[in-house]
Amino acid sequence: MRTRFGRNTLLLAALVAPGAWAQTLNIDPSDDIWAYGHATDGGTDTLMRVWGDGTRSYEPGWPPPDELSYGYLKFDLSGVSPGEYVVTSAVLTVTHRVTSTGTFTKEAGETHPLEVRALSDAFSEATWDFSDPGTPGPSSQLYGTGSLDAYDATQSFRIASDLTGQAFTDAFNGAVSGSGSIAFALTSTMPVTGMDGALPYRIFTKENTDNGLWPRLEVTYQAVPEPMSLAALAAAAVALASRRRR
Repeated sequence: MRTRFGRNTLLLAALVAPGAWAQTLNIDPSDDIWAYGHATDGGTDTLMRVWGDGTRSYEPGWPPPDELSYGYLKFDLSGVSPGEYVVTSAVLTVTHRVTSTGTFTKEAGETHPLEVRALSDAFSEATWDFSDPGTPGPSSQLYGTGSLDAYDATQSFRIASDLTGQAFTDAFNGAVSGSGSIAFALTSTMPVTGMDGALPYRIFTKENTDNGLWPRLEVTYQAVPEPMSLAALAAAAVALASRRRR
């Protein structure tokens, strides 16, 4: 009886592919750019400055007007095998730089949160040219907004955006089975002035020597089993239950 149970247990274990277990990806960006018309060099700047005009956070198409400034991020997903996955958690974390001049209040940040929008990955930090008319603009698809739970008025603090949802899952699956990378546009309605002189979002890039300040994307995902694997697993479960009743 014990031997039969062991054999069926092994069968069940064998039917669950290693890729079906939850895995966590924790990566830095391959590209991060301050997307603004008057940036000296958006691809090498140590900060991405994000602002809007108080009501608009982005404008469809390219280029954006001077009243809007974006941060562009791209992450390399080539380490994830092509397939279909269920994303159980996705969090993008960035660091906001606090300066001694002006104020960035928590009230302003909650009124004008940092937005994480879908973005085509058809851009490159290495060849960045703001004047290129083919540059992609932010999408209306909003994955999530930044939390100010870690707000600190005296020192730089982390802003975490929960991206978990079907929209991100679809984009993740499309990326791993397609180009191998996923991109985001950071936007906000935060005005450059107003709200007691609130500064715009100032997000550290990977051009900083301290990698603890870099943007980070953490995704926990699990492969969707093939239909035949599910059927075989169900059959094995039935067989196991039958043998245990004997």
